[in-house]
Amino acid sequence: MDAEKILNYPSENESLIESLTDEEIIQGVIDVPSDDEQYPDDHNVLSRVSPKETFLAVDILKNYLIQQEKNIPNLVYALLKVKDEIVFDSHAKKKQLTIDAYFSKE
Repeated sequence: MDAEKILNYPSENESLIESLTDEEIIQGVIDVPSDDEQYPDDHNVLSRVSPKETFLAVDILKNYLIQQEKNIPNLVYALLKVKDEIVFDSHAKKKQLTIDAYFSKE
């Protein structure tokens, strides 16, 4: 290998020839939108999804998959497990009351 070719690599010189002018660099920086303009929805918070809504959505998805010709049993089984977890979580959050406490809520 020739040391001159390594030190003066042709494509390296081409990129130096095509360098931007000061005005082009400034215009490129001005045209870049700020973070607020690029991502306006960053500050939106996800709305709360109830266990009932989640349960119904998983149930609809399960029914859809069962109706398809290419029924994938493993996927349906996984959705059933998710559905069971949703039911379990919704029951776990409930607090057991005595009869007197239940009727005194009214």
